[in-house]
Amino acid sequence: MKSSLRRKKMANNKTEVIGVDLGAGTAKIASVGRNGSLKSEINIVKTDEDPEIFMEDLGNAIKKLMNNNVKAIGLGIPSWDGQNEVIQHSPNMPTYEGLSVSNILRDKFPKIKVFADNDANVAADGERIFGTWAKGTLVAFTLGSGIGGGVILYIKELDRYIKWQGDTFKGAELGHVSIPVPSGRQSRLCGCGHIDCMEAHASATSIRDEGSKLVLSALSHGKRSLILDKIKKDENIKSKLLSGEPQELVRYIEPLHVNLAAQDGDEIALMLEEQTAQALAYGIRNVAQIFDPAVIVLAGAMRRWDRMVQTAIFIYNHLLGVVPAIKVGVSRLENAGIVGSAALAFGSLDN
Repeated sequence: MKSSLRRKKMANNKTEVIGVDLGAGTAKIASVGRNGSLKSEINIVKTDEDPEIFMEDLGNAIKKLMNNNVKAIGLGIPSWDGQNEVIQHSPNMPTYEGLSVSNILRDKFPKIKVFADNDANVAADGERIFGTWAKGTLVAFTLGSGIGGGVILYIKELDRYIKWQGDTFKGAELGHVSIPVPSGRQSRLCGCGHIDCMEAHASATSIRDEGSKLVLSALSHGKRSLILDKIKKDENIKSKLLSGEPQELVRYIEPLHVNLAAQDGDEIALMLEEQTAQALAYGIRNVAQIFDPAVIVLAGAMRRWDRMVQTAIFIYNHLLGVVPAIKVGVSRLENAGIVGSAALAFGSLDN
C-alpha cells in the first residue's frame, strides 16, 4: 500500500501542464512543472486578426508541447467571460468577440483537461501557488495598460483557499472601483465608461494620455520635458520614428520613459509619478478595507517602476488616515502570465 502511494506521489511530481498567456498581440505558451519551472522553451503565437487562423496556430503550438506528463492546459485570457466561456467586450481584440478559446481547445485535445480564467485571476493563482507569501487571503493587482484584480480568500475554519469571482464570474474588477482624483489632475473617463476608476488614473494608459498632454502643453510654453529624450533614445522605438518631432514622440510615451525621466529630476515625470502613486495607494486602501488580506501583491509590467510603487506604499501606510496594517508586496514571478495560467491548471486538477 505504501509503495503504491509513493509511486502515485512520484507520478504527480512529474505532472506538467501547458500554460497559455493570451494577450492582445501574442500568446505565449510553455510547459510548466509542479514547482512552477518552465519545462520547455516559450513558444509565441501571433494573435492573427482572423480568430480561426489564430486558434489553428495555437492548437499546433500546444500539440508540439504534448507528452505523457501533460495533464491539463491553463489559459489566462483578458476580457474573459467565465460564465459563458467566451471573450467579451475586448477593446484590444474586437474580432475575437464571442470566441470560446477553452471549448475549441477541448475539441482539439479531448483527453486533456482545459481550464480558463481572466488574466488577473490567473495572476492571483500564480502568486498563491508559486509565490512565497504568508498563508492567508491574497489580493493581486495587475498593473499594465489596464488594471485587473484577483482575490484568493483563505477560509480559516476549513483551512482552504477559494478564488472569489462573484456569482457570474465577473467580480474582483478592482481596477474599476472609484478613487479620489489625484492632486493636480482633472477627472478622467475610464475605458469602462465610468469616471475616475483606479484604472483611469494608475494605469499605463493614463500615463500615455496625461503624459502626452502635459509634455505638449509644456512645450507650447517653451519647456522641453526629458521624457521626449528618453523616447528618442529607446532602441525599440527608433526604427518606427519618421520625423522625431515632439508631436510624433508623444505617441510612444510609456511608463518606462516617465520612470527614467523622473530619475533625472524631470518636473513633468515627477508629477506623473506622484499622481500615479496616489491613485495606486487609494486602490490599495480600498482593497485593504474590504478584504483585510494577509498580503496585497502588485503584479504586471508597471510593478517594475520601483520609486512609484514605493511611493504608493508609503502614501498608503502614512498619509491616508487609519488603514489596516496590510503587507504590500511586489511580484517576483518571472513569466507570470504563463506560470499563473499553469497555477490555474494545477489548482483545478488538485481540487
